[in-house]
Amino acid sequence: MIRSLRHKSFIDRSPLGWHVLSGHPSLLSTTSSLGVALRRKLITIGQFFIRAGDRSDDNKRPTTSRPKRVKDEEVKGIGLIALSTDPVGEDAFKAEMAGTPTRVFTTRVSYDEENHAAGGFIPIPDWKLVLATLPPGELVDLIAFSCTSATIALGNDILLHQLSSARPGLSYTSPGIAAVAMMQRFGIKQIALLTPYGATLHNAFTPYFVQHGVHVVAKHSLCGPMNLISDDDIARVSVERIETELKALLGAAGDVDAFFVSCAAFSIRRLDLARLSHSLSRPVLASVNAMAWHAFEVLGEHRLRDEMARELGLSLTYS
Repeated sequence: MIRSLRHKSFIDRSPLGWHVLSGHPSLLSTTSSLGVALRRKLITIGQFFIRAGDRSDDNKRPTTSRPKRVKDEEVKGIGLIALSTDPVGEDAFKAEMAGTPTRVFTTRVSYDEENHAAGGFIPIPDWKLVLATLPPGELVDLIAFSCTSATIALGNDILLHQLSSARPGLSYTSPGIAAVAMMQRFGIKQIALLTPYGATLHNAFTPYFVQHGVHVVAKHSLCGPMNLISDDDIARVSVERIETELKALLGAAGDVDAFFVSCAAFSIRRLDLARLSHSLSRPVLASVNAMAWHAFEVLGEHRLRDEMARELGLSLTYS
């Protein structure tokens, strides 16, 4: 009898329904109805909580469409091209930009070293491929090519043409371009020059600066005296040695408006330049720092531009 009732009442699978049926077989129809009603009630309550839970998770669910990115107009992007051989120029430039409203994106370029030593510059790979490795579109406002001697080897016009052809519509600078802009801005007409280059590149600086209205009245290369072969050798030249050479140049020149220490691979910071400028009573300019000054100028960061000039003892008269 119980077996038969159990099979008949299996329509109600709730524990409560089975207990009632097994104890009171005569209440089969009544308890079945109660069980069904109770089950429906429980299902209704469960659905309520599920819907409530769904609403509480609405804010956690990912949306199917992303909002369009809006560029922060206060932050400027700089695409820095460093030489593949330079161990310090990238970090030095980024140190100048630290804490400013800029973002520096770095890529590297190799080159034909034999050709460069002979006075040329052939990028490897070509500029278009190099610049394609930087972020696209509006993320980059300025291209900064961190090689002074390549600027002198190519000349400003050719370098600017090559960079703008490879990635048009931006601003462009390099240590050579920046040094000329800085000297012209502050009325510097006569300089003493210190480089780490071999004779061909070292001697190319004089006509380069003359072309831009600046005369090199004294110059010296550390290449021979210090046996500088690689950029890593150049990076190991101490600031104390640089200071000694600048004093010797000043003695040979008699008087100059400023010094220029050429090569992004020299490990010389803005703090060092400020100290040397004070010690020598004349502004001491250097490749990476000049390029940072010009970046501030081009990007409209005039407060930062003026701050750097002031630390080097340069006049803040702007036209």
